[in-house]
Formats: sequence, C-alpha cells, structure tokens
Amino acid sequence: MGLGPILNVASVLDLRVEGALGTFSVTPAAPASPSIPVKYIQTHITFDLDGGHKERLFQNLLPVREVFQTKDLGFEDLMQRDIDDGRVSTELIKYLLEPGAAVKFFPPIVAVVVPVGPQNKLLPAYPDVVEERIQNKGYFTCIERSGTVGRESFEFEQLEVNGDLQEFDNARLRINTNRCKIVIVDGQHRAMALLALYRNIKGWPDNTAAFRHYYTRWSPEHLSNFDLSKISLPIAICVFPTLTGEHPPMRVTEACRAVFLALNKNAKPVTRARNILLNDRDLVPFFERAILEEVKSYNPDTSNRLRLWNFELDAEKDRSVLTTAVALSGVMHLHLLLERALMLNQKPGGFYVHGSSNYWLRKNIDDTILRRLDGANLLGSELAASTTRHSFTAEALKVLQESFSKRYLRYIIKGFQEFHPYTALATAASDIEIALRPQTDKRPHAMLFEGQGVLRVFRQYVEQLSKEAVEQRDLKRVKQATELDAILNELRVLQETVTKQEAEFRAKRAQKFLSSVAAAKLPVLTAHIDKLYKEDFTTAAFQIGLFVTFFFMMEDYHGQDGDLRLTGDEDEMQIFDEYLACLNGFFGPKSDADAKRLLSVFVGSVSGTFGASNMTVAASATNLRSIVIPGELKPDEWPRFRYFFLELWRPTNERLAALTKGYRLESRMDVLKAFYRQKIKVYCKEKGIDEKQVSEGVDTRLKKEARSQFESALVELIGKLPEPERVVLNTLLDKPVPPSEEEITPQTAEDDPDEE
Repeated sequence: MGLGPILNVASVLDLRVEGALGTFSVTPAAPASPSIPVKYIQTHITFDLDGGHKERLFQNLLPVREVFQTKDLGFEDLMQRDIDDGRVSTELIKYLLEPGAAVKFFPPIVAVVVPVGPQNKLLPAYPDVVEERIQNKGYFTCIERSGTVGRESFEFEQLEVNGDLQEFDNARLRINTNRCKIVIVDGQHRAMALLALYRNIKGWPDNTAAFRHYYTRWSPEHLSNFDLSKISLPIAICVFPTLTGEHPPMRVTEACRAVFLALNKNAKPVTRARNILLNDRDLVPFFERAILEEVKSYNPDTSNRLRLWNFELDAEKDRSVLTTAVALSGVMHLHLLLERALMLNQKPGGFYVHGSSNYWLRKNIDDTILRRLDGANLLGSELAASTTRHSFTAEALKVLQESFSKRYLRYIIKGFQEFHPYTALATAASDIEIALRPQTDKRPHAMLFEGQGVLRVFRQYVEQLSKEAVEQRDLKRVKQATELDAILNELRVLQETVTKQEAEFRAKRAQKFLSSVAAAKLPVLTAHIDKLYKEDFTTAAFQIGLFVTFFFMMEDYHGQDGDLRLTGDEDEMQIFDEYLACLNGFFGPKSDADAKRLLSVFVGSVSGTFGASNMTVAASATNLRSIVIPGELKPDEWPRFRYFFLELWRPTNERLAALTKGYRLESRMDVLKAFYRQKIKVYCKEKGIDEKQVSEGVDTRLKKEARSQFESALVELIGKLPEPERVVLNTLLDKPVPPSEEEITPQTAEDDPDEE
C-alpha cells in the first residue's frame, strides 16, 4: 500500500538569532556587473551560557581555518588572513578582561552564512529562496526562506505593519547548522578572543590542537576571577539571498571576498600582499591566483614536489623578502614579476629600464597586457577597446585568463618545478613535511607547512610572554611569574623542536642542491648555500630576471615575423626547456669544481680545501656578482640578473642565438662601464677630489684594472672568451664614459616597488 503525503514536515532550522535587519550590496569582479544585495542581522554575542540559542551561536561561530581545510578550498575561496593567536592572547583578551570603567568598543564582527554539502564541502550557492507572507491580527509575518521546509538552509523573518517592513522589532534569522556554516570574514581576531575564553571553559574542538597552546594561560581557574557575563561584542551575520540555484551571478565565497576587501581597504592590519591577492577589480591578481591555484591542485603523490607551502601568501611588512624557511617565492614576488612581464612597455636593452614604475596607474593596456595576450584578436575590437586593467567584463576576464595560462602560466610553473635551485628546495621541504605528517604533535607541522606566518606569530608570542614573566617578577608577583614560566618552558621545548626542523631542512636543501658533492663536505658548505638562497635565488629581482629574460626574448624572436607575443606552443616550450638546461648547467653543480665555480661567481673568493674545515669563502669586490650588483638589491635590479642568464643561455636556434648575443654584448658593455664608473667614484672619494681632477694616467690605470678584473670574473662564469669578444671587451672603455642614467636619476624609495 502506498504512503500518502507526509504532512507537517518539521523545520531543521536549529539556530535562532534575534536582532535588527539591514541591507547593503557588494560589487563583483567585473565592474560593469550589477551589485549583489546582502541581507544581515545585527545582534550581540555574549557569555550567556545556558545552553540556549545564544550559546549555540558561540558554538557555531567559526574562523575560516576551522571550517575548511586548505586542500578542500579552491584558491580563489581564500578570504581571510590567518589569525595572530599570540596577539589575541596577549593583547585582545587582556583588553576584554581589563577591570575598570574604560569603554571597550569594537566594530561588529562580520560573519557570513556559507552553504556546505557533505564533509563541509563549499557550495557555490544557496538553495532557491522563496518568500511568504503570513497574515496575523494587525500585521503580516514576512518570511524569506532558502530551501524547502525540512531541508532549509536559512530563513529570515520580519514583521510588516501597515505595509512597512519592521527592521528592529521581532526580526529573526534562523539557520540550519548542518547545511550552513557561520564563517567570520572580518573581525576574526576579536571573535577569537571570545571563542578562546568560551572554549577554555567549555572545551576545545578536536581540530584546534595547532593553536590551542596560545590560550592555556587563561585557565578556568584564572577566568573565575572575572565577570564574563558583562562581555558583549556586536556581530552582523550576512547572507546573499540572490546567490541561489545552479548559475548564480557570483559564488558565495566571491561575495565574501568582496565584503572582506570593502571592509579592510583602508585598514592598516590588512597587508598589501593580501589585498593584492584577493583584489577582484584588477586583472593581474587573477593571473597570480591562477598560478597559485595550479600549484595548490597538485596531489601529495604528484611526481614534482612543488607545493603551496613553497609560496608565501602574505608579507608582514609588505616587502618582497621571504621569511618562511620552506618558501621559494611569494605573493609580492609573483605580483612584481607579472607587472613587469605583462605591463612593461619598453624592454631593457642592457641594464636600464624606462617607465618601470606606476604600473597601477596605467589605464591603456593596448600595447602591454592586450598585445601580449592577443586581446584584440581574441576579444574582438569592441570588447578589447573597453577593457582596461581595472575595468573588464566577465567574458573578457575568462578569455584573457585562458590566454595567460597558455602563454605564461605554463612557463612560470615549469620554471619553479625544474630550475635546479627551486627543485632542490621544494624536494627538501617535501621530505621534511612527509616526515612530520604522522607525528603525534601536529604543531611543528602546522608552523612550517600550514597557514601563513604561523611560526612568526609563535615566536613573537614566546618573546612577549618572556617579557611579561620578567615584568611580573619585577613587580614581586611571584605566583603570576611562576605560572608564566611553566607555560614558557613548554613553549620553548616546542620552539627548539621547530628550530631543529628548520636546520634539518636547510641541511637537506644543501644536500639536494649539491647532490654530487660528498656528504662529509656538506656541513662546511651549507651556510654558503643558505646565503645563495637568501640573497639571490629567492629574491624578487632574481625571479623576475629568470622569467622575463625568456619572455622578452621570445617577444623579439616572434616579432621578427610580425607578432610581438609568446605563442605558448610546443616549439616555444622546447626553447624554454633548452633555456632551463643552459641555466641548470651552471646553477645545478655536478662536481666539486662546479660548486666551487658557483660560489666563486656568486659568494666570494674560495680558498683552502673544498668542503674541508680549512675552506673559507671571503667576500670579494671583484667576483662577478659584486661587479654586476655592487649595492643594495631591489626588485627593479632584475636586469642585472638578466645579464647572468644571457651569458649562460646559448640557444641552438641561429636566429635566436643572434638576438641573444646582441643583448648579451649590450649588457656586458653596461657591466664594464658601470664597474669602471664605480672605481672612479671610489678613487675620488678616497682622494677627496672631483672627477675632473682625475689624471689621465690614473684614469688609464683604472680602466685597465676594470677590464682585467671583469674579464677574470667573467671567465669564472662562462670559461675563456672567444678572441673576437675579448678584443671588443678591451676596446669598450676607449671612449669617455659619462655617468650612467642610474647615477643621474637614482631610484628613490617612492619609486621602489619593494617600499610601496
């Protein structure tokens, strides 16, 4: 017998929030697209721990890191910074608990109701939304519900009196916490302060072991001295009612990111690196995220070892200096690289680049991004004419992303995978990660391989607690100082463990890098390999030079046939393979002699028995790196590294070889002239004279010295010069050498992309 219809289906909305309703809107990536409405309810989160709906809100309010694993998030779903747990514990919780009448005001925590499927998998949209009006005596109850009754995701309820919706009286948001998660998109540090206090009383979820130790100092016994019931913070919980069905105008997580950026655009704590990464109103970050998304997609068993932890996704001081041991590049590196690869309209001949700043302000991209990505042809003239770096349609974005992937992304990924210094680093990091993964204590793994800045936060926290312990002892508060000492002892053991893992990583990196060198020699060599990575391989200037050398050469090569752009075809990929092979011939030492040669060129003068305890590497003003890069290294010094790559790259294609040789000789001339000019300046400074007072004899001596020292340094890199090139080198300084363009108009801090 068949069953009849099931009546009175029960609602599954298990969390109720009461407060005031409001609306605003967010704008999608494509500026021409319509805004997306946001509906929110504003209330307060308090320590009302009676097991009711207020406590259920506490239980279900979650930072991003606790809701979704990195592996389960698409890279574009990244929408929050990592939490500085040290700051939360030492500053924010203290501030919340501080006695006295001081006003403690915070702006609202902003959270979003995010739809999820099985295993908390992010869904792009909510179930369809329906609206109901239920008549009551003197008013209507207006309901906006996502999903059918019994399978709801959320439901707004507000009253309508005399045709007016009431925003403040009896407004409610009900949520199904099995189909939705309440994810914090702004204010997660102050939210974490409350959550930590609550969890220290009620218990911590199982997935919080990596950061729970920051809050052990706030024990239930210690918290019993405070009246937590008086702590209350405002919170706004948002939904996007129009983002429903199979084809929403924007994914829910994209809307979350738009909210985050809008709220934090002028907030100092949000770093420039993170704002760049999440910016949906700029073409370049879309290309940047595509690179990182490709890296993130690699499974653990993928043959190459490049992983997302090899890229710093944030920069503490907005600089392009890496601070994470296992990182080989980062957001700022990629951003600086892509701006120059795609936006530079005048390629360098030798050392000097014209128009190398203010990329952000350039509106016309006809001869930069659109030319390089074949925009006029792929988009059509009308759409291309209306497309700029900061104004583009979804259609234009999709086409340009596909063109970028074909013409640039595949080379950048391959370079990071197969350029020997990066292969060695990534492989060493992977080996350490695999060894740490099964260990019971997950914290060392989290600090080295999970999130961004986790280890930096931990070290700052230990330092801060150490200062507090000293202060408490100075104030004769023995009990408090003793409690802090006990916590510090445990944390220092953890710190020593992590430091040991970092040292093991560096040793393993040196072993991978110098795989042909006897293991007994590595302890002496590791510090010098560390220096190479820190001062050269992982700098933005080196990486820009590495890729842009190839990109611009290919533009010129294809430009001889009329198209000044990369093709991305297999013939071009073979040229890139040959390019990497030429570089790896020098940067991938195959013997002790090769390793010594590399150190001589890039680090200093090597003496003693190679790899033995008596070996030394002395800083030298006349090794090739010091000659080519005599001063502070900035991102726009990349043409200096380009010179090294041009010396090493010897294409077998005759036409390409001729092009490369022309640029090589031009750069070689700039190196020698700059080296000579440096000698003149040093001599004048030592003698306290003007350049016009330098005698002809001294000038001749300095020129001869510059030529001789440069040639000797160059021979270390490429071997003996062919006689015709040697003759040219010896005549380069025959004519007067005026001050270089760089001497006349030196780069200022304002123009330095590293200081923006």
